[in-house]
Amino acid sequence: MTGFMFGALAHWSETDGWGEIRPDGGGHADVVVYRDELAVAGVREPRVGDRFLFRPGVARRGNGAVDLRPDGWDPR
Repeated sequence: MTGFMFGALAHWSETDGWGEIRPDGGGHADVVVYRDELAVAGVREPRVGDRFLFRPGVARRGNGAVDLRPDGWDPR
């Protein structure tokens, strides 16, 4: 299982319903994120620059970011 990472939304296509998160610190390729996964995390209107905690894995529509948490997420 791959660990969690922080990153920022670097690209978003509202029309296509997907974008890419650029992990912090370099050394990792951008990770695809799908509208479905963002909706599960409570994100309805993603914007470039939004920050997330996420895990690369198998999403509903293919490989991409899963278990997303918006930056500042509090599990309580």
